[in-house]
Amino acid sequence: WSGGTSGIATINPTTGEITATGAGPVTFTVTVNTIDGGSFIANCGFDVNTVPQPVTGVSITNCPSSMTVGDVLTLTESIEPVGADNVSSVVWSGGTSGIATINPTTGEITASGAGTVTFTVTVNTTDGGSFTANCGFDVNSPSGSGCTGSDDLPWSIPNVKIKNADYTYSSGAIDMSCASSATLSMQPLEVGGMEADDFMSITYSIDGGATQVFFEAYDDFGNMGTMTVSGITGDSFELFINISNDANEIHEIRSISLTVDGSARIADEDLLVDVNTEIAVYPNPVSNILNIDLPDTDGQKMIKLIDATGRVLKHFTTDKNQSSIDVGALNISGMVFLQVIADDQVENFKVMIQK
Repeated sequence: WSGGTSGIATINPTTGEITATGAGPVTFTVTVNTIDGGSFIANCGFDVNTVPQPVTGVSITNCPSSMTVGDVLTLTESIEPVGADNVSSVVWSGGTSGIATINPTTGEITASGAGTVTFTVTVNTTDGGSFTANCGFDVNSPSGSGCTGSDDLPWSIPNVKIKNADYTYSSGAIDMSCASSATLSMQPLEVGGMEADDFMSITYSIDGGATQVFFEAYDDFGNMGTMTVSGITGDSFELFINISNDANEIHEIRSISLTVDGSARIADEDLLVDVNTEIAVYPNPVSNILNIDLPDTDGQKMIKLIDATGRVLKHFTTDKNQSSIDVGALNISGMVFLQVIADDQVENFKVMIQK
């Protein structure tokens, strides 16, 4: 036996056994030699075909756990099975402008800012199918900046409204390490005849340093409108509020927020409450007794305390001008809503319960 082509198919010259190793046409010949010097031959020709190997999946072999701003990395795909023969294209996509982007052809990632990103490789096949794999991770700021991919911004707390009480608040450390700069915004105001020893003090510190004054006032100061300080930079921020008043005076701070410079200020529905309302809810935040001053009317007033899911925690009516709720007995913390219905008017207040 003879013939065949190396790399396609070969034949054992004695037994005639053919071994096919690659695709292509081949021809084999059998030769019969006779004792008188003659010979007779016959040929056999055919094609050796490959077994189809369609794509069954794809994975990304070098997805990182994280990258650092300034890093460059080329992702690599692994198509299954090895040698799949119906691939028409491989395309990379995803990423976020300002954080990290990818070359759609080469899979090269360029990290430019802190945040979280996800990339996708798509393998398209000649029969119209497609297979995908994802790779998600955080891009961190360079060592020393403190950013690990996300921070606490935007940050806000409920409006503060204090009547006939001393009040002290500290926000604790607020992580702002991923913001290039931030803006502190709020609206201080007072109602009533303030006296010389009545005061409001709002200060803050950056990275645990010396406190800086945002607003301070003794005696009457009215409604200051929205006040802001922009360009605040650092890894952490802490806000401090100190208020003291007595009698029927009310100090209030509305729409308290710390946001990344250039972003929209956090909206606060409490801005719709009339400054001269007869209803006062204090202290806020509260740990134990929440006091509620009500309108001086003869009718019944309905009071509801509602949690964030809409569940009514407390529900009662009163004909008095002052009431209270022992929130310390409710075994709950976080944001709740106080609803007061009086004189056919409904007013809602955000209340922060702290344990």
